[in-house]
Amino acid sequence: MKKGQNIKMGNKKGFTLIELIAVIVVLSLITTLAVVSVASIRNKVNERHYNSLVKTIETAAQSYAEETGITKMYVQTLIDKGLVQTEDETRQIYDPRDNSVLNCQIIKYENGIATLTSEKNTSCDASFLSDQAIKIQYYINSDPTEKKDFVSGAVINETITLTVVSTGLININFTGATYRWVVPTSPDKIYNSKDLVISQNNVNDTYKVIVTVGDKSYTAYADVKIIK
Repeated sequence: MKKGQNIKMGNKKGFTLIELIAVIVVLSLITTLAVVSVASIRNKVNERHYNSLVKTIETAAQSYAEETGITKMYVQTLIDKGLVQTEDETRQIYDPRDNSVLNCQIIKYENGIATLTSEKNTSCDASFLSDQAIKIQYYINSDPTEKKDFVSGAVINETITLTVVSTGLININFTGATYRWVVPTSPDKIYNSKDLVISQNNVNDTYKVIVTVGDKSYTAYADVKIIK
């Protein structure tokens, strides 16, 4: 290279700080929009899945209510009867929106329509389905002085008699009351008595009684499990 010869550099230019910040902001916005879009799609899919699941549960509940006369039940009841299939071996049904368990959520059947409500009980205890005014108790060996409450999950190995008592929440005069027992194994048969003897060897069902006093009606439920 000859002395004094000028060297010409290419006309190259880098990013300024402001330009770099602008690029980062744009990329951040694109990423945020993508995440929001994916979340929105996922939520819509989960909502559709949930609605489909609710329809399946309510359809099964409607059939069960019409066949048995049981108008208030848990999702677990339908699972136990094989009317609704669970997703895995844990026998749980999950809400796809938040992964909560639906088993002990209450279904009500009114005016020919079954509806999955937001009410739930952690142990799926049938007595929780009852009106607060009355409850079903039982006694053994024809001794009504030894009435007992049903304990969730407990198994009885003797012939028992179901009876209705007041919870004491309100004052009920049972004089002149009428009783209608709804028995899942014989839904078309009406038992009009205060007490109901269960003598079957193997029972695992929810029993319901409707007590009418004047112009008021009260309903109680109990899970009955007898293995003899």
